[in-house]
Amino acid sequence: MNFGPLNNSGGERRLNVAVSRARYEMMVFSTLKPEQIDLRRSSALGVAGLKAFLEFARNGRMAVSAGQVKAPTEHAEIIDAVAGEIRKMGYEVDTSVGRSAFKIDLAVIDPKNDQNYLLGIICDGTRYYETKTERDREICQPGVLQGLGWKLMRLWSVDWLMNKEAVLDRIRKALEKPEEPKPASAPKVAAVKGGIEHAAPLPFAVSKDEIVKETEVTMSPALEKAVKKYQSAVDKMPEGDIEEYARFLIRQQLAVPLDDMKRQFAKAMGYSRRTQQTDIALETAVAILIDKGELTEKDGNITSVS
Repeated sequence: MNFGPLNNSGGERRLNVAVSRARYEMMVFSTLKPEQIDLRRSSALGVAGLKAFLEFARNGRMAVSAGQVKAPTEHAEIIDAVAGEIRKMGYEVDTSVGRSAFKIDLAVIDPKNDQNYLLGIICDGTRYYETKTERDREICQPGVLQGLGWKLMRLWSVDWLMNKEAVLDRIRKALEKPEEPKPASAPKVAAVKGGIEHAAPLPFAVSKDEIVKETEVTMSPALEKAVKKYQSAVDKMPEGDIEEYARFLIRQQLAVPLDDMKRQFAKAMGYSRRTQQTDIALETAVAILIDKGELTEKDGNITSVS
């Protein structure tokens, strides 16, 4: 079965870029049904991912095989103990909330509306340490949940074992004092000295005039050769070369608006102006580098993670 780039090695990354950019909602229209995709005719991960995505879009849930369900570990004893203490406070608690391999260990139900959760508590158990990278554990997973409206708390096992009452006091305060909404433009607090909050400058809140060049960075000979070779033929340019060009742009500046990156890429590739083809190629490369953890995006500005 031929699904273009999805059949190639790395095609699953292209699919990931296509289906994970929506922030709030996605509507899928397809004349192709998931059961029409025969995985016996293709071993490509991208094709398998497309089938699973279409199943999820239609059914609203992922099919989970018995092999994907893991038996509870000894860490569940701490989760059960914390849940028991929260119930003594008068709240109902759900455990292991979520359909993917990543779960919220404890979710406290809102007594005023049992369809909502007041607080999600993430523990440092097996699931925490099985997450591949620290960035996923500390930034990506909490960030996605907070974007969906979750109020989160991290609970460390050593804190629970050493000072259970202090942990329970933190939970009690979090439940009794709902988080106040913050203005969209409110700066992050960097430190508190003498009771005065000092706001740290936001790394992405910069105008074009404030974007400062670090050092003069030259294009590598291999990248320069690729840019010349695929002039006005961006559709034939390998994905890796486009990713390298995105890295080259980021190395030159502290932060670059994505639209500026698209304009510079189109110009470098010999086009008189941005085209849909150059925009998609550059945006896909940037999204892949963000998924790899090399770049990050905020308010339309792209910067290096390192």
